[in-house]
Amino acid sequence: PWPKDRAGVDGGAFRLFETLRVEADGSVPHLDAHFERLSRSAAAFGWPVPQPHHRAALQAHAAGLKGQGHVHRLRWDWSGDVGRDVVGGDDSLRLSGGLLSTTLPEVVDLLLSHEPLPAAEAAWVGHKTSHRASYDAAIRAAEAQGAFDTLFFNAQGALTEGARSSVFVRLDGLWTTPPLRCGLLPGVMRAHLLADASLAMVERVLTRADLARAEAVWVGNALRGVLPARIRHVDPVAQVQQALVHAHQSGSCLDPKAFRGLLVSAAQAEAVQHGVGLTLGWWDELSAAAFWKSGGARLDAISHAPLPPRGSASWHAPGVEAEIAFRLGRDVDAALAATLDQAAAEALMDAMAVSIEVVDSRWRNPAQAEPWLRVADGQSHAALVLGPWRPLAPQHDWAQQGCTVQIGGRMGRQMAAAHGRHALGHPAAVLPAWLRHATQGLHGETRVVRAGTVVTTGSWVGTLPVQRGDTVEVDFAGLGRAVWCWSDPA
Repeated sequence: PWPKDRAGVDGGAFRLFETLRVEADGSVPHLDAHFERLSRSAAAFGWPVPQPHHRAALQAHAAGLKGQGHVHRLRWDWSGDVGRDVVGGDDSLRLSGGLLSTTLPEVVDLLLSHEPLPAAEAAWVGHKTSHRASYDAAIRAAEAQGAFDTLFFNAQGALTEGARSSVFVRLDGLWTTPPLRCGLLPGVMRAHLLADASLAMVERVLTRADLARAEAVWVGNALRGVLPARIRHVDPVAQVQQALVHAHQSGSCLDPKAFRGLLVSAAQAEAVQHGVGLTLGWWDELSAAAFWKSGGARLDAISHAPLPPRGSASWHAPGVEAEIAFRLGRDVDAALAATLDQAAAEALMDAMAVSIEVVDSRWRNPAQAEPWLRVADGQSHAALVLGPWRPLAPQHDWAQQGCTVQIGGRMGRQMAAAHGRHALGHPAAVLPAWLRHATQGLHGETRVVRAGTVVTTGSWVGTLPVQRGDTVEVDFAGLGRAVWCWSDPA
């Protein structure tokens, strides 16, 4: 029942295999462990298991390499029918290999995979099988760049293994390795190190953030032993950016716990946000976006995010926020933006509108995502609904302004009305910081924010959940209302 009931994939024709090291004296280190692992896998597939005479034939083959003065690589293939063959020599064991190159640097370089294994391959990782096209491609890609291996992560963002090695990470003075439940092969060298009492190695779920702060990294397999390693280009901005790009392109979501601690500043979060937009073609290097979100609970903690173009991102679990939007009445460059206080910035706006911001996230559970991760994901910005534009009211008493949100569903679901006030007391409070941000590029270049650009200015009631078919009504007493029905595909 393995191919469909247990793995969820069609097994087709495949092989089990072991890659063994044959020393110059013809001995095979860890032969017992290799023999036991292959036997366990064969039994799991309902195949005949290797017998003592197969082991004896393998050892005889290895002994025949003695005297050549070289270490050899020996591959032992096993399939559902090979165990039924009459042992008549090496051919029945399907042994192959050659000299093992020993020209490796003292510290090997590792790459990080941008994507998890496809499900059709991930189902097989607990056994060493020929279902490993992505691993083989990753090895070729690493070698082409002068690296030894590529490390993979599962769909939840947890570190699993290299394409041809187990991985070991020293954190806070303790050696750790990913547990088998994360989706990895029970490596022979991995088991050997876990059994070494002098190392006191433990199993632990590891993330990209753990790799970024690692005190040391090893990779190892039975063929090469243990190799000191370094992660090439461990750039936290690049790691989060690549993961978010993949999530957008695939319509998938990321586990924020796997990225905990990677981003520690607004500059890093905004660099991710900018890089994702550039990669996906949402905006270019020179132009400021036409629609923005800006807001925060304190003046010293305001974040900003441009709105992606219509239809550019699939939705996961959207919510809604009630906000006031402003429209810029003239072009603003960096020099002007640098001089603005709240009153001067508000004077540059030519209209205001009640707005509904639809928020969403590529984080599986946005509430668990650290603040800079939420900012990196465009502050979870998905869409914007604008009510009618109206003239500004410079003398309006915003401290007394209330806001009410009601959400009703086609099936009678009704959320109790939510009431709120603006976190900063005045929606225009965000405008100077937003204009300075929008006119500054990431690399010191400046931009012009064009007349007609729209910015929303922070939620009055927090983020409220919404379902397809719901109607959302936002009412700012005396200022107007906006209505949105989520009826069309996002």
